[in-house]
Amino acid sequence: MAGHAIKPRWGQPMTGIIAFVVFTLIAWVTWFIIGDPAKGIFRLYEQPFTAFLAMMIVVGVWQHIIFGDWPFSALKPLQRGIAMTVTNLVISYIMIYVVFEALGNTILPFWSEHTMLSMKLKLIEAAKLPAPTGAMLEEITEQAMDTKMASITFWVVTGFVTYPFWAIMWQKWPFAGKLSQPAAGICEWSITTVITMVVYGIFVVPHFGNVAFPGFLKSAFTLDPAYASYTAEAAKLLGTFGFTGYTPIWYADLAPIGAKNYLYIFAIYEWTVIVLFLAANTWQGWPWNYVKTQPLRGLVGTVGMVLLAWVFTKATMAFIAMQWGPIPWDTALDAATAKEMGVRGTWGLRTYHTASIAAATIMPFLMWHHFFDDWPNQPGMWNVGWWVRFVGVFALAGVWMFIWYKICWPAFGIWPGLSTAGPTLAQIHELAPHGTPPGTAFQVMNKPPIWIFWWIIPLLFSDWFMHKWPFYVEEHEHSEAHH
Repeated sequence: MAGHAIKPRWGQPMTGIIAFVVFTLIAWVTWFIIGDPAKGIFRLYEQPFTAFLAMMIVVGVWQHIIFGDWPFSALKPLQRGIAMTVTNLVISYIMIYVVFEALGNTILPFWSEHTMLSMKLKLIEAAKLPAPTGAMLEEITEQAMDTKMASITFWVVTGFVTYPFWAIMWQKWPFAGKLSQPAAGICEWSITTVITMVVYGIFVVPHFGNVAFPGFLKSAFTLDPAYASYTAEAAKLLGTFGFTGYTPIWYADLAPIGAKNYLYIFAIYEWTVIVLFLAANTWQGWPWNYVKTQPLRGLVGTVGMVLLAWVFTKATMAFIAMQWGPIPWDTALDAATAKEMGVRGTWGLRTYHTASIAAATIMPFLMWHHFFDDWPNQPGMWNVGWWVRFVGVFALAGVWMFIWYKICWPAFGIWPGLSTAGPTLAQIHELAPHGTPPGTAFQVMNKPPIWIFWWIIPLLFSDWFMHKWPFYVEEHEHSEAHH
């Protein structure tokens, strides 16, 4: 059977421009219908919307990078795209609502909405308080769902690195080329799932096990005077629910409120995702391709990826400090100075927005590599084209972030979190129906990178599932030889 390649339907850069416009329109229209905080189907729901969105991407990694499009690889592009997208949605649903729910009943309770809700109701009963009904029961049920979905979202964020890194850094060693699908995919998925669980246990479980989960169990959920004593009583009773086994928050001393805020770890991790794919795509394997043999290349690449991510994190934090003043955990601020700095003195916001800056690089480097073919692309490395891409991605990310924070509020209902002024109550109430607390509305709208991840799904699914159809056409190698 003759091999085939694909080529841009309209040449470059026109194919890339058309693809960029189409992906942007798709993301904009579908966001307005589904995700817009004011008008979308999932308005005012950070969860489960975010968890499902993230799960779709990591399941796509399984389908394409790990299992090589099996069992749909022989289908035509459009048919393959439809089949793999439907399969993706089904698997994502099963993972969130079946697999994690079952694991939450046996391993980590914060993976199960039912388990957490049951534990809170038992705490209320143990505190000799009346069982909540109606709106109060609905409220704590929603809190349980939010906590579960947040923990799953961070599992998926972990998987953004731990699932594809084996193919990128380790080149599927040691069984690359030795097994066919699905055996090859099963082996790789098994290894990377174990790694995912270990990394999740080290970095995420300490936060949810010691902060988010017990915080849900202890949180006051109503203004009803009958429950005024609940938080204090629940804190006393928590010991009866077996909390002694959770891993200590080892990173708590890295920042003044590190124990309370996982964003310190998340910021570094987001840059790790960027370094992994930026090096594999725009940098065309640099600098890890200087190491030619496995497993040395995988080891050097993995360690180097984390170190480089740490450098980028420190650099972006320093950049924010240049704009806003000293970083709170590096400088002892007196109360007056801290009050004057306001939101700029919130280190959690700063660490979150190092992740936002990292996310700003995603659109330039994915688009440039996958749909502009690294144009102008010259053979080898250290040529003019390579340097144009190396510098260009960060330049475009800066331009995009400047534009994004100008348009994200009027166009997408998302507040520009790097702004030093918060939204007014009137703006928040545009997103909050009668009776919804303003804090709930702000929590949903203050997620600047979320639309960027929404945007990359049609791009990735076109590239992974349909081999860039309809923007590229397949061309048989033997026919190319005659031109």
